[in-house]
Amino acid sequence: MAFSTELKNELSRREIVEKDSAISELSAFIRTNGTIVFSNFAFIIRFETTNNSIIRRIFKLFKFLYSYDGKIIVSKISNLRKNNVYKIVIEDEEISKKFLEDTFFSDLDSLFPKDNLYEDSAKSRNFIKNFLCGIFLGAGSIANPDRSYHLEFTLNSNELAKLVIKYLKLFGIKAKSLEKKGQYIVYVKDSAMISDFLSLIGTVNSLFKFEETKMIKEIKNNTNRLTNCETANLDKTLNTAFAQIDAINKVYKRYGKKNLDKNLLELCELRLKNPTFSLKELAGILKISKSGVNHRFKKIMDMANKI
Repeated sequence: MAFSTELKNELSRREIVEKDSAISELSAFIRTNGTIVFSNFAFIIRFETTNNSIIRRIFKLFKFLYSYDGKIIVSKISNLRKNNVYKIVIEDEEISKKFLEDTFFSDLDSLFPKDNLYEDSAKSRNFIKNFLCGIFLGAGSIANPDRSYHLEFTLNSNELAKLVIKYLKLFGIKAKSLEKKGQYIVYVKDSAMISDFLSLIGTVNSLFKFEETKMIKEIKNNTNRLTNCETANLDKTLNTAFAQIDAINKVYKRYGKKNLDKNLLELCELRLKNPTFSLKELAGILKISKSGVNHRFKKIMDMANKI
């Protein structure tokens, strides 16, 4: 399964617990996967996607906020393709009106409601975080990290593209944009900032997979430059480093950084930043003995083995 698909599946499974967070996410979906139709003096809300997990997410959000009890419509794109198209059509006038008000569409007598979301710069960071979650689910993609580092959002308006760039910048993530065939592409190519984005939206499993793949790539790239090392010793060092990095990721995921002993955390961070360093080199930086480094790693490995 593609990394981007796994990421969206993980993001779609997040628990829905707060009204404001749900509204924030739907505010993104209506701007990426939704259309607003005015028919018989009433608004009809439609959502459409080829991703089953996304349409189920939208359905759950509507049910959570408005006790929506509709259905998901499934159809084929064409006879030539196997992809399904999933749709939700909200025809209930009260739900549609309340939804448009909640998601910052005003002037409900107009066929093209005014969008106030872009004018309000006082949104909370939690609102922005969940909005970015919805934007990624509805219009985002990320390359497999073993090939390249590339995060992008394909948006249908320049205003929305500017808003996404602004919101990402609030969290220290610098994005660029370009226009292509009438669409606006917001993209990030810096691997550290992509990691920050995955951390921001709370996809722990995908973040660890991204970091692990990134680490392996860096190790492989570094090994190509180590022409003066003996093959046997190099293999041993790398195999040990791989095992230590895997153990560190398991310990971080299970216990969190804050709950680790200060000395163990210092060594973990140093190993992650220097995956090709030998125990002797790590000991030199920490200014302790090689056996001291080995003893700390033994504790980390023991913790990981108990998980």
